[in-house]
Amino acid sequence: MMERMRRAVGGEKGRMGEWAYGSRKVWEYGSVGVRAFYSLLPYPHTPIRLLPFPFRLFALFLFLLLTAPAHSADIVLPSPQRTVLPNGLTVLILPQEKLPLVVFRMVIRAGAAADPDGKAGLANLTASLLKQGAGGRTAAQMAEEVEFLGGSLEAESTYDATFITGQFLSRDMEKGLSLLADILIRPSFTDEEVERERDQMLATLAQSREDAEYLADIFYNRFLFGRHPYGRPDLGTDTSVAGLTRLDVVEFHRRYYAPNNAFVVVVGDVKPAETIRLVTLLFGTWSRRAVVSRPLPHTTGLQGRRVWLVDKPDMTQSQVCIGNLGIPRNHPDFFPVVVANTVFGEGFTSRLMNEVRVNRGLTYSIGSVFPARKERGAFLIYTSTRNETTGDLIDAVLAELKRFREDGVSETELAAAQQYLRGQFPLSLEGPEALVEQIALIELYQLPADSIRTYSQRIQAVNRADVLRVARQYFAYESLGIVVLGNTAQVKPQVERFGPVEAHVFDEEW
Repeated sequence: MMERMRRAVGGEKGRMGEWAYGSRKVWEYGSVGVRAFYSLLPYPHTPIRLLPFPFRLFALFLFLLLTAPAHSADIVLPSPQRTVLPNGLTVLILPQEKLPLVVFRMVIRAGAAADPDGKAGLANLTASLLKQGAGGRTAAQMAEEVEFLGGSLEAESTYDATFITGQFLSRDMEKGLSLLADILIRPSFTDEEVERERDQMLATLAQSREDAEYLADIFYNRFLFGRHPYGRPDLGTDTSVAGLTRLDVVEFHRRYYAPNNAFVVVVGDVKPAETIRLVTLLFGTWSRRAVVSRPLPHTTGLQGRRVWLVDKPDMTQSQVCIGNLGIPRNHPDFFPVVVANTVFGEGFTSRLMNEVRVNRGLTYSIGSVFPARKERGAFLIYTSTRNETTGDLIDAVLAELKRFREDGVSETELAAAQQYLRGQFPLSLEGPEALVEQIALIELYQLPADSIRTYSQRIQAVNRADVLRVARQYFAYESLGIVVLGNTAQVKPQVERFGPVEAHVFDEEW
């Protein structure tokens, strides 16, 4: 239902092909092989590190299978047909006649970053309520109608946007789009459903307190981004969620759910002319209105090294997050960063995994990610270790980071990373749902229209000099935030050498 909530419980959506890495974000995450590509997405799905042990073993099997030499020919795919309705709604259509299915995704250009101050979690609550009654139907009636059609209709919100995705047989496209129009334009937002969804969010927040990896990620973002909206949990906090009201939901919907602040992607066994006719019929009366987007404050990142200790005395292991600001999704260095990070911290063959886990035996899981969003996301190294080896772990990570910044990558490492990324990319485009997701991301982040077709070329164009340059520019070393969630009494003496230490109490910070 909500991105970080799903990360806390180990998955994204419940449909095959959308479990994974962020947004979703297989977005940012299921198998290790597919994860390498999905780490490019702006909003993070469930990372491999959050999966139960048996699934990690299964991921290892898939990794060995998928990292074999793969076909990496350039993708031949026509551009979607683009139409803008008089009310400002953009429609993108890509016919795919392989299966009698249609998948559509409506994207509202507002997510958790648009939550008002003190109301974190509002975008997620609004999205979760869309299906809970609309167009004169109750929540139960909506669910029964979707189930009768054998389709699916899901809504979710990330920091940058809200997504409503439907999948139906192509013969039922009109009924599916009609349901989409109802939940988008005519949601009920009853007091009863608002209370029920709010209580469910609070229950999930309570459950997440037992997930150390989730908590470390939340505190890392809070310390790194400060008062920037990316520093708030997109699920909200106990206090903010408990204070959300029906009026808040109605106002958020009124302010941001407008056709001129949205676009819809349709992929599958469809005829463009008929699709435009249906979209115009069902969404043409959706009223255009002025949308005042909330400006995001500028974020400068950390200067120098700082250590934040979050005390959770019952923990026998320390959860560690290390990093600084990363890059936005539309940054010109995106592809060099992707290739560099594949070598440094992505997957079982990365330098971090090889040195810190295999050679040093200091951790079971370690990796690095650049979750790219509309604004600058984070550069994050995540790992864990026994309380007594926390200092040794951080030493090993910093040493490997320094070596990477000084030496860059070898020709062999570069070629292997490029082959891996190019080989896995076609797997991420299998089926209309995967194509819908890619087209939506291109539109949302205003990427070049040929991004899918030229992906392999852009990966292959990265050279060793590019990797060395971005390693020194974006893989921070001198200026780093180090967040440790664990037993402060045991950990603090080990980490004081890394920089000024700020101690925080978990119960007070949540």
